[in-house]
Amino acid sequence: MKIFPLLNQEVATTLFLIVCVLIVITLVFGAIFQLKPSKTIKSLLEKTYSWWIIIVFFVLMTCISKEFFYISFGLLSFVAYRELISKMDIPLKKRRTLLWTYCAIPIQFYFAYTENFLLFLTFIPVGMLFFIPFRSILGGDSKDSIRSFSVLHWGLMLTVFGFSHITYFYSLPEIPDHAAGNLGTLLFLVFLTEVNDVFQFICGKLLGRRKIAPDISPNKTTE
Repeated sequence: MKIFPLLNQEVATTLFLIVCVLIVITLVFGAIFQLKPSKTIKSLLEKTYSWWIIIVFFVLMTCISKEFFYISFGLLSFVAYRELISKMDIPLKKRRTLLWTYCAIPIQFYFAYTENFLLFLTFIPVGMLFFIPFRSILGGDSKDSIRSFSVLHWGLMLTVFGFSHITYFYSLPEIPDHAAGNLGTLLFLVFLTEVNDVFQFICGKLLGRRKIAPDISPNKTTE
């Protein structure tokens, strides 16, 4: 019995190569940091550790079972949405409406799981767009409504609707003669995202001069 039944040979080989590269990078950066500590090397080590976490979570979330994959991404969306909302000053009277928006998370991922394409595409962008203000007004609270509605709805769009596309993509029919399958394409997407992040960091440190938004992301430059 396979430990990871959804893990095909091509993806397993790619993950093995990534792990080998990570081992080498971790050892090299670790040795350099021990010999000559610096903030840049420390930051690169932290980036490497984040890669390890991503790879472990990728294997656990995508390769155990389809159901576990959807539940994991649903929880990830919940955490992301909660973190985003915690940074916003949501009035106390809007908290009941906020609870209803949390209920939208499992519903959205259920539509992805059941491959209900129409409801998947319209539930949050259209349905929650009307439901959030309607529910708030029924509660008798209209103060500072536009800001609260915008924060709640676009929070769902960014952290739930966006993430759920990854799970829906996983449910699409396999492309003929595509050996890696949807799982391989998903790994490719994660790989490109992280490589882009690493190269942005390195280029910003080595070549960067003019910062784009120093208060938000101090390592991002125009170079």
